[in-house]
Amino acid sequence: MDKQHIIKEIKRTAEMNGGIPLGTSKFYSETGISIQDWDGKYWARWGDALIEAGYEPNKLQGSYDDEFIIGKVISFIRELRKFPVQREIELKRKQDNNFPSLQVFRRIGNKTDLARKIIEYCEAKDGFDDIVDICKPIA
Repeated sequence: MDKQHIIKEIKRTAEMNGGIPLGTSKFYSETGISIQDWDGKYWARWGDALIEAGYEPNKLQGSYDDEFIIGKVISFIRELRKFPVQREIELKRKQDNNFPSLQVFRRIGNKTDLARKIIEYCEAKDGFDDIVDICKPIA
């Protein structure tokens, strides 16, 4: 695996991604080029590879606030018409990369904690009786 091939693949995949270079995991899944193929051989950091390919280094994604997470779960509950189980959350994330990962939901706590937070959020607003009814048995 040579350096020029990796740079060419960074450019190709960035073009396919609207001009935004991929992160290391997505880059590997798209190209088969792993971190071990470049780390310590050509660059010390992925950002250095991106700069050499002509891009700005990717910025780390900030953490979601609880209101955003709760809003995503509420929308998903309405879509499913029930409280999602772990596998449904994982599947939703694979289908929609704007949907938070399971680890993000775990930051709030377990399933019971999440249901309680959702109820608390919904009871402070109008139009969420359906969500409260679905969450109460879990909380």
